Amino acid sequence: MGATAQHLRDRALELRAVAARLERAPLLALHGAAGPDTWQCPAADEFLLSIAQYQARLLDAADDLVWQAIVLDRMAEDQEAADAVAVADPGWR
Repeated sequence: MGATAQHLRDRALELRAVAARLERAPLLALHGAAGPDTWQCPAADEFLLSIAQYQARLLDAADDLVWQAIVLDRMAEDQEAADAVAVADPGWR
């Protein structure tokens, strides 16, 4: 595997690690501690809505990171294929 392909795979791995950390963020469990047993009023309802919005944004960001990792893996595969062709046919490039 060439240095470029390895770099792409390493970066994909890093993105997946960040996505996993986001998916374990304490914010995702906050709604359980802020429900009607904790408080009830219009501000509480707004707070819960805000939590849900932030949770959705956090999960969307994690999904985006995983998608970008997939793209990087595909780029690494393409690079490896190009490297293999270059080795097999040095005049190709």
